[in-house]
Amino acid sequence: MGDLDKPDDKKPLGGFSRSRITNDDGRSPVVLGYVWATIVMTMAIELIVPILLGVYADYKLGTKCVFLFFGIFIGFFIMVVNFVKLMKSKGFGFQQTGNTRKHEKGNHSEK
Repeated sequence: MGDLDKPDDKKPLGGFSRSRITNDDGRSPVVLGYVWATIVMTMAIELIVPILLGVYADYKLGTKCVFLFFGIFIGFFIMVVNFVKLMKSKGFGFQQTGNTRKHEKGNHSEK
């Protein structure tokens, strides 16, 4: 059994060495937790605020669910756009690679 597998009271962070529980960029798990909590809260606010504005507009204008559905649509659209931007920034495979069709010599059929 390796040194990292057994907890030891002399080591910081609950007995495991720091290199085992840090991210590649050196940030601690607590910092990463706060980063992801902020991202999730931002996405929730992007969805909830337009819905609440739609409910308020329906109340003030005396309409029934017109602006509510508009707020749901707008909030969901904003959330998805920002989610795609987040995934691009984290490198989760939304890159365009150019032309996906490969033309090799002799494989075309011209009519």
